[in-house]
Amino acid sequence: MIENWYLKVATLEVGEKPIAAAFRDMETGSVSTGVTHYFAYLSAYDKYQSKGGGLSFGDWYHNQLDMADDEDHGDGFVTDKGRFIDRHEALMLSNLKLKNNRQWLDSTDLVREKLNG
Repeated sequence: MIENWYLKVATLEVGEKPIAAAFRDMETGSVSTGVTHYFAYLSAYDKYQSKGGGLSFGDWYHNQLDMADDEDHGDGFVTDKGRFIDRHEALMLSNLKLKNNRQWLDSTDLVREKLNG
Protein backbone atom coordinates (compact mmCIF):
# COMPACT_ATOMS: atom_id res chain seq x y z
CA MET A 1 0.00 0.00 0.00
CA ILE A 2 2.78 2.46 0.86
CA GLU A 3 4.59 1.64 -2.38
CA ASN A 4 1.47 2.61 -4.35
CA TRP A 5 1.28 5.90 -2.45
CA TYR A 6 4.83 6.77 -3.48
CA LEU A 7 4.09 5.94 -7.11
CA LYS A 8 1.04 8.20 -7.07
CA VAL A 9 2.98 11.10 -5.56
CA ALA A 10 5.56 10.73 -8.32
CA THR A 11 2.86 11.16 -10.99
CA LEU A 12 1.38 14.40 -9.64
CA GLU A 13 1.67 17.40 -11.92
CA VAL A 14 2.58 20.80 -10.52
CA GLY A 15 -0.55 22.90 -10.05
CA GLU A 16 -2.90 20.03 -10.92
CA LYS A 17 -6.10 19.93 -8.87
CA PRO A 18 -9.35 17.94 -8.75
CA ILE A 19 -12.27 19.80 -10.31
CA ALA A 20 -15.18 17.34 -10.60
CA ALA A 21 -16.47 14.14 -9.04
CA ALA A 22 -16.07 11.21 -11.42
CA PHE A 23 -16.97 7.56 -11.85
CA ARG A 24 -15.04 5.14 -14.05
CA ASP A 25 -17.20 2.33 -15.42
CA MET A 26 -15.55 -0.89 -14.28
CA GLU A 27 -16.57 -2.73 -17.45
CA THR A 28 -15.87 -0.16 -20.18
CA GLY A 29 -13.37 2.21 -18.52
CA SER A 30 -15.52 5.17 -19.61
CA VAL A 31 -15.33 8.13 -17.20
CA SER A 32 -18.42 10.18 -16.31
CA THR A 33 -18.44 13.33 -14.20
CA GLY A 34 -20.94 15.14 -12.04
CA VAL A 35 -21.32 17.74 -9.31
CA THR A 36 -21.33 14.84 -6.83
CA HIS A 37 -20.46 11.18 -7.22
CA TYR A 38 -24.16 10.31 -7.31
CA PHE A 39 -24.61 12.49 -10.41
CA ALA A 40 -21.49 10.93 -11.94
CA TYR A 41 -23.09 7.49 -11.38
CA LEU A 42 -26.29 8.67 -13.05
CA SER A 43 -24.32 9.97 -16.03
CA ALA A 44 -22.49 6.63 -16.33
CA TYR A 45 -25.80 4.78 -16.10
CA ASP A 46 -27.25 6.97 -18.88
CA LYS A 47 -24.27 5.98 -21.08
CA TYR A 48 -24.93 2.32 -20.24
CA GLN A 49 -28.62 2.64 -21.16
CA SER A 50 -27.86 4.52 -24.38
CA LYS A 51 -25.84 1.49 -25.51
CA GLY A 52 -28.82 -0.82 -24.99
CA GLY A 53 -28.17 -1.82 -21.38
CA GLY A 54 -31.25 -3.35 -19.79
CA LEU A 55 -30.43 -3.45 -16.08
CA SER A 56 -32.12 -1.21 -13.53
CA PHE A 57 -29.89 1.44 -11.93
CA GLY A 58 -29.63 -0.62 -8.73
CA ASP A 59 -28.64 -3.81 -10.54
CA TRP A 60 -26.16 -1.96 -12.77
CA TYR A 61 -24.59 -0.28 -9.72
CA HIS A 62 -24.30 -3.58 -7.83
CA ASN A 63 -22.63 -5.15 -10.89
CA GLN A 64 -20.12 -2.28 -10.83
CA LEU A 65 -19.40 -2.98 -7.16
CA ASP A 66 -18.98 -6.70 -7.89
CA MET A 67 -16.32 -5.89 -10.52
CA ALA A 68 -14.46 -3.53 -8.19
CA ASP A 69 -11.51 -4.41 -6.00
CA ASP A 70 -9.74 -2.76 -3.06
CA GLU A 71 -7.42 -0.75 -5.30
CA ASP A 72 -9.96 0.48 -7.87
CA HIS A 73 -13.64 0.86 -7.19
CA GLY A 74 -14.49 3.45 -9.82
CA ASP A 75 -14.98 6.48 -7.56
CA GLY A 76 -12.63 9.37 -8.11
CA PHE A 77 -12.22 12.80 -9.58
CA VAL A 78 -11.15 14.41 -12.83
CA THR A 79 -8.38 16.99 -12.61
CA ASP A 80 -8.03 20.28 -14.44
CA LYS A 81 -5.54 18.40 -16.67
CA GLY A 82 -8.27 15.89 -17.64
CA ARG A 83 -6.82 13.00 -15.65
CA PHE A 84 -8.92 10.52 -13.65
CA ILE A 85 -7.59 10.11 -10.09
CA ASP A 86 -8.82 8.18 -7.06
CA ARG A 87 -10.07 9.80 -3.84
CA HIS A 88 -6.71 9.45 -2.04
CA GLU A 89 -4.76 11.16 -4.80
CA ALA A 90 -7.46 13.85 -4.99
CA LEU A 91 -6.92 14.62 -1.32
CA MET A 92 -3.16 14.99 -1.89
CA LEU A 93 -3.76 17.36 -4.81
CA SER A 94 -6.45 19.42 -3.11
CA ASN A 95 -4.46 20.49 -0.04
CA LEU A 96 -7.76 20.65 1.86
CA LYS A 97 -7.73 20.12 5.62
CA LEU A 98 -10.45 17.60 6.36
CA LYS A 99 -12.23 16.85 9.62
CA ASN A 100 -11.86 13.53 11.44
CA ASN A 101 -8.48 12.78 9.77
CA ARG A 102 -10.20 11.30 6.71
CA GLN A 103 -7.74 9.89 4.17
CA TRP A 104 -9.84 10.51 1.04
CA LEU A 105 -11.67 13.38 -0.65
CA ASP A 106 -15.43 13.51 -1.10
CA SER A 107 -17.26 15.52 -3.77
CA THR A 108 -18.93 17.63 -1.08
CA ASP A 109 -15.45 18.77 0.02
CA LEU A 110 -14.93 20.29 -3.45
CA VAL A 111 -18.34 21.93 -3.45
CA ARG A 112 -17.69 23.41 0.01
CA GLU A 113 -14.24 24.65 -1.09
CA LYS A 114 -15.72 26.37 -4.18
CA LEU A 115 -18.36 28.06 -2.04
CA ASN A 116 -15.87 29.21 0.61
CA GLY A 117 -12.81 29.84 -1.55
